[in-house]
Amino acid sequence: MKLSRRFLPLLVVPAALAWCELGGPLLLGPAQAQEFTLSDRINAALLRLGPYATCAVRVVALDGGPGEGGRPGEVLYERNPDLSLSPASNMKLVTTAAALAKLGPDYRFTTEVLSAGKRDESSLNGDLVLRGGGDSSLETPGLADLADQVRKAGIRTIRGDLLADDYRYDAERLGNGWNSDDEPFYYSAQISALSVNRNVLQFDVAPAMEVGQPARVTLKPLSDYLQILERPTSVAATETTRVSVTRERARNEIRVRGRIAVGGELIRNRDVSVEEPELFTAALFRKLLEERGVQVKGKIRRARTPEGAEVLASRKSPQLSEMAALLNKPSDNLMAEMLLKELGTTVRLPGTASNGGDVAEAWLKSEGIETGGVAINDGSGLSRQDLLTARVVTELLARADRAPWKPAFVASLPVMGVDGTLRNRMKATRAEGAIVAKTGSLAYVSALGGYTTTAGGRRVAFSVLINNYRGALSAKRVEDTIALALVEAR
Repeated sequence: MKLSRRFLPLLVVPAALAWCELGGPLLLGPAQAQEFTLSDRINAALLRLGPYATCAVRVVALDGGPGEGGRPGEVLYERNPDLSLSPASNMKLVTTAAALAKLGPDYRFTTEVLSAGKRDESSLNGDLVLRGGGDSSLETPGLADLADQVRKAGIRTIRGDLLADDYRYDAERLGNGWNSDDEPFYYSAQISALSVNRNVLQFDVAPAMEVGQPARVTLKPLSDYLQILERPTSVAATETTRVSVTRERARNEIRVRGRIAVGGELIRNRDVSVEEPELFTAALFRKLLEERGVQVKGKIRRARTPEGAEVLASRKSPQLSEMAALLNKPSDNLMAEMLLKELGTTVRLPGTASNGGDVAEAWLKSEGIETGGVAINDGSGLSRQDLLTARVVTELLARADRAPWKPAFVASLPVMGVDGTLRNRMKATRAEGAIVAKTGSLAYVSALGGYTTTAGGRRVAFSVLINNYRGALSAKRVEDTIALALVEAR
């Protein structure tokens, strides 16, 4: 059998180590760990991917270490460093770094309520405007605060319409290259400058009292924004509960299919994305106003803020330095997309993903990073058309390590075995708590890029990009084995 040239170097590893690496992450004692070089251990880990996967790995020293002879920027390992691969959510490293560099850690987003009409005692004879400023962290309590401010302003009746102004960004609701099959799910929520609760509704499912009857489905916090076309069937207590949800394309209609056992546990807090998120946000705002005794006589519609409108209420987001952790630790796609479009507003309004990508790429170039192997089609990495190289990732990480916004950037990354998307990995190993890194996951794509300090005392930045792997063996095990090898390296 003829193997691709890109895999031949992987075959040169100690036989004992290669054999041991075929299971889970290899756990070695301190003495054993010193028997093999870092290259030996990484090569053996990559060997597990087989002949069909494509991978790129690069490890770079950030300092000289405690001994003599080391130097910052020294390449400790690399394989296919300039191969362009799908990065999945490692694209968020680019988005976050570019945003912190161009917008600044103290940057905030502002949501406003404006009056467009004349005041008559407690009435507004005109329209009320809810204007989005790109705050991806806005949730129901934040909208409630704005509603409280409107009431405190003395308004009890709006005789016009409630306008949803999300024109700060363009009207492209999904990222370029996103899979249409993902649309109903929270991780593919639609993008709007006026968003709330990550643009998803939650629903609970409870069985009916009798077998054969439709289950009860409860939407929250806005029960009438989505129409439920289909409900699960209530089945005998001995049967297994299985429930799935699908939203009809371009419609706020859902089908909750499956079965739920009578007498079984309630299914709680499942998520489904909404169509037209700006209208969803406005509808929730109207409900909150009404709960406070403020009535809107007109309808809800998407429209620009009329000239001369006056600000009645406003609310600022947390600083970008705080929001970065909300983005990267749970790997929030919507926050990344809105941040990329906010970068686009520095070029022109409305903000677009294309302009945001240009700003991010220009920043990479300004840092002396070669972008020939880079393609930025969205901010989250959900697009299959994104491309990064291991060299770009490690050079970005090295620049971030020297930047004034380093604390916010590093604090935003998940900690191995502790929190975020790494909370359940490598627990009770020497890697737990010793690695901060961004994960990446799509079908046949896996990535891990971040920082650690080796047992020899050297701080390193690393990137692992894996594409086209198949089989029962998870690429995550390969990443974990490489991460452990880095921690134990001397």
